[in-house]
Amino acid sequence: MCAEPLTVLAVDDDHGDAELLRRNLAQIPGIDLDFVHVPTAVEAEAALSRVGVDLTFVDYRLGTGTGLELLRSIRASGDLRPVICLTGQGDEHVATAVLRAGADDYLVKSEVTPETLRRSIESSTAHYHQRRLEDQNKHLLKELQAKNEMLEKNSRHLAEMYETAHEFVDNVSHEFR
Repeated sequence: MCAEPLTVLAVDDDHGDAELLRRNLAQIPGIDLDFVHVPTAVEAEAALSRVGVDLTFVDYRLGTGTGLELLRSIRASGDLRPVICLTGQGDEHVATAVLRAGADDYLVKSEVTPETLRRSIESSTAHYHQRRLEDQNKHLLKELQAKNEMLEKNSRHLAEMYETAHEFVDNVSHEFR
């Protein structure tokens, strides 16, 4: 699947669940990965800022809180990288909440296999590339609008200068007559 190592951040307060995720990821053919596990949202935010993370798995239940707060924080910071939410429960309301908060996918831990992970990673990576293109398009559109405004301003200025020059020529030719 990937030629370069994929750096995966697993945010899960259960070390056993994180190890199961690592083992399932290691069984995906063609994937070379660097696996980083942190148990808290605070450590996750620190890891995201200092480690070159390609993909993040966030457990829905993190100690006293939920992975939703972390997910919202990641997206609010402008981070576009793929995030997959994992949970021990298959609840439609939870799935809807995490997807609305910006997760690329939602997997129930008991249903995680190397194949479901591979599909989820491919789908999440595709979403990521789409978000990057959309973000680049937004920046290009803003740049285009700014340059268009500058061009219109310069055009108005040139029109004013032309009008001034035309009036000057008319006045000079009138004086010569």
